[in-house]
Amino acid sequence: MKWKDKYEDKIKRIIKQVTGFSSPDDGSLIPTVVIKGTGYIWCYAPLKNKFLRVPRGTQAYIVDENKDEKGRILIYTVLANLLLIEAEEIKYIGFN
Repeated sequence: MKWKDKYEDKIKRIIKQVTGFSSPDDGSLIPTVVIKGTGYIWCYAPLKNKFLRVPRGTQAYIVDENKDEKGRILIYTVLANLLLIEAEEIKYIGFN
């Protein structure tokens, strides 16, 4: 199954939520997480097939909590990047 087919609907919901165009018909809101720490972290961007330097403290939304073979989960950042990151590197902050 392709990435787009598997995650397209959830990513669209996240984008609507971030931009303020979410409606009750879209379903429940997705809680916000933040990348822990200060400075930068290198994360793998599977759609770009490369590593990206991401500022710690960046807000994101969990797209898939199922870990890959390296123990990473899939998140969508407010910087419009789909990234794989270790679950220990994120902190739930809920709805802010």
